Amino acid sequence: MRGLAQGEGRRYEDSFGRKTKVYLSGGSSVHPATFAFFEKYRLVQVEDDTSDRQGQRVTVTDRARRLLAQSRPATPTGRPAPVAQAAMAGRSR
Repeated sequence: MRGLAQGEGRRYEDSFGRKTKVYLSGGSSVHPATFAFFEKYRLVQVEDDTSDRQGQRVTVTDRARRLLAQSRPATPTGRPAPVAQAAMAGRSR
């Protein structure tokens, strides 16, 4: 979605209206689940002036740009610390 925040993309649907694909101007695509999340919370605007089979223009709202610009918390790496044997002493099932 960061690529979509920098430019715009196009949304296409298949002839049955089941699958939605979003392509960015650079040729890369956005995962449908990610796009559905952004659409659900109104973080993207879809132009309805063209058919969804021809490709509707998609732009990201200012709110979404701010959310994407925020730094994400670091994910923990490695395994958790082992439980000390002294802490487990005396416990039984």
